[in-house]
Amino acid sequence: MELSLFIAKIAAVIYLASGAALINNNLNLQEAYKSLKESQLHSTYLGIFVLVLGTLIVSYHNLWVKDWTVLITIIGWVLLAEGICYILCPKALLSLFKKLPQSQLGWGIVTLLVGLFFGYFGFVA
Repeated sequence: MELSLFIAKIAAVIYLASGAALINNNLNLQEAYKSLKESQLHSTYLGIFVLVLGTLIVSYHNLWVKDWTVLITIIGWVLLAEGICYILCPKALLSLFKKLPQSQLGWGIVTLLVGLFFGYFGFVA
């Protein structure tokens, strides 16, 4: 459980900061997408980073339980798969992302809510 709380605290800070950046346009989804689409190097580096992060979470927190900590495990597996896709088939992954809603404000709010969720369990509960 200590590892779950530690990861939840880190996730909370990352999601809250990212959500705030999305809302006030310090992080622009369209520019990030464009950069990844135009530079194979950027998508490869992002893939390596995400793959390492996913591998760490899956290796140390592969807990399939019936409480909130399973979300950390699910995020780990998603990151692992995403990292592999960024390295092996970045164009296919980016075309999938392009089909998602492009609302900067909407993604910012969702990201903030995820950050509040992890913040509650990591810092409060």
